[in-house]
Amino acid sequence: LPAIPVVNPGWRLLSGLIAILMALILYTLFNAPSFQVHQIEVSGLQRLTPADLQAVLAISGKPVVTIDPQAVKGQLEIAFPELKDIRIRVVLPARILITLTERQPVLAWQVGSDIYWIDPEGILIRPRGEPGDLPLVTANALPPLSNTDHSGGKEQTPSNPPEVWGQST
Repeated sequence: LPAIPVVNPGWRLLSGLIAILMALILYTLFNAPSFQVHQIEVSGLQRLTPADLQAVLAISGKPVVTIDPQAVKGQLEIAFPELKDIRIRVVLPARILITLTERQPVLAWQVGSDIYWIDPEGILIRPRGEPGDLPLVTANALPPLSNTDHSGGKEQTPSNPPEVWGQST
């Protein structure tokens, strides 16, 4: 009678199967459409829109496992000084949850034809939307304000507000 071979799998075969399974899981996390970010969910916006934030972040189509919440927060702080208390959560399968607060302007400062908004902490805010009735100060120079440098927390005086907002003149 023909003999049936006895298969003795052993630990090496089991380790190889686990390694192959982990490689398939990693491939799926980086390449499956269900793990790619398509939009962000934002709460706390008043004058900005989620599309404004998403345009700056450029994370659409990226795998959710490659998103660094601290880097996203840094990008938002630099691009939008009018935002504060920014919290980022990355949730599987592919959700980015952003909770933030927009600074409220208390004063409008006009230099020539340019108007700037200022919040109670002395931060320049880019005019967007309707702020309501703000007292208007007409001047020949920028206000003597202090902006907080997002990289080190040092105080600096803005000499050219569009550069603070990430634009060149």
